[in-house]
Amino acid sequence: MGPLCTSMIFSLALVLAISAAPLIPEDTTVTDIPPEFISSPIPIPSITSDLFLGEISTSKPPELLLIPPPSPTTSSNIISQYQEMSLDGDYKYGYVGSNGIEVEEKGTQKEIVGADGEKVSGTVSSGKYSYLIVGDGGKLQKMTVTWTADENGFRPVITISDA
Repeated sequence: MGPLCTSMIFSLALVLAISAAPLIPEDTTVTDIPPEFISSPIPIPSITSDLFLGEISTSKPPELLLIPPPSPTTSSNIISQYQEMSLDGDYKYGYVGSNGIEVEEKGTQKEIVGADGEKVSGTVSSGKYSYLIVGDGGKLQKMTVTWTADENGFRPVITISDA
């Protein structure tokens, strides 16, 4: 269950991050960005605290532009990669791509007491992934999602910094 659960959690986190990337305010003015990196304006919906379980850590709301998915002729190379797995189920892996994507994850097995008092085993995972976005004033920025997944659920923290 550990690696499969971890893969599912990572996939969900990646889908959530990618689906958030194409949002830009309608009143954004952009200069000095190649036309293939600019999308049509899409309004950003407001997020209420009862609908959002994570935190967004930025100095001000980001202005995001869609960076289109790679075309079939676009490729990215793996710059560095590592992967380790122990016999007790602990693992860690990560990679860095030439397109600015960085991924790290680690996990360990943990025994917890369920609601009915029964001891159950599960995987506690944590990690982060980041990719480049076009932010304020057309400036390239790095969006990083640092997350933990355990008996308390999936808890992401999103940060945006200069690339």
